[in-house]
Amino acid sequence: MTQSHKKLDRFISSFIVEKGDHRFFAGFDPSALPKGITKDDIGSKVASIKSEIENFQAKLWAQATDSVLIVLQGLDTAGKDSTIRRVFEGVNPQGVEVHSFKVPTAEESAHDFLWRAHKVTPKTGLITIFNRSYYEDLLVPRATNSLPEDTIKRRVHSVLEFESHLAANGVHIVKFYLDISEKEQDKRLLERLDTPDKNWKFSTSDLATRHNRKAYKSAYAKTIPETSTDIAPWYIVPSDHRWYRDFIVLTVVLKTMQEIDPHFPKAQKENIMQMREELEKIK
Repeated sequence: MTQSHKKLDRFISSFIVEKGDHRFFAGFDPSALPKGITKDDIGSKVASIKSEIENFQAKLWAQATDSVLIVLQGLDTAGKDSTIRRVFEGVNPQGVEVHSFKVPTAEESAHDFLWRAHKVTPKTGLITIFNRSYYEDLLVPRATNSLPEDTIKRRVHSVLEFESHLAANGVHIVKFYLDISEKEQDKRLLERLDTPDKNWKFSTSDLATRHNRKAYKSAYAKTIPETSTDIAPWYIVPSDHRWYRDFIVLTVVLKTMQEIDPHFPKAQKENIMQMREELEKIK
């Protein structure tokens, strides 16, 4: 392993929540930046990382043996939509799918809580992004006290089994919690009100969530350490600075693709020779 790879691993590992580590949240600062780092410092790195991800994605699509599931969670205004847009800018849309999870429909509620997620998990060769996810069915009940804790514990067990099943079938799972400070969240909510092009994003439910944000953060602090595993780790991403948030997510996605290490399939020599002969006949 090169020094640059070791440095990258150390950087990434600083955001991983170890299973059962409930203390991680206590000292986490979503506005923090490494000493001396600026947006300009990482500008060229971001372009290079995006290029590498695009190259890996093309190979992943062609090889069609593995897939990637990216889970994005976070409070309102944490930047889930913009993260998807910026991180995967330039990637072939043929190989990427995005699914958003809102309040369950009547049909979805008539099934088990994982049904709506399982049917849209990635096919081989795809990168699938969940904008919110099946974790809403753990977080919302915990934040609103709408389900008994015993029921939520059973759901936690189901989620761990679900992710284990996906991983055993070639799905590489990466989960991001975009953490944002109360001050920055209020600032972005005001931006939605003050900017005409962003008015459509504002909903009265945003205010209800804001008033209850301590309960939601508490739900995340409880749920993430319970469900962060080697096969489906949680990364807490400081998201007050959009450019730094994107850099962290990009870096983790690149590392995931490097570990998969997909390759373009090699055509059989006989097939190539046959095709060449057919084309020669056309001439």
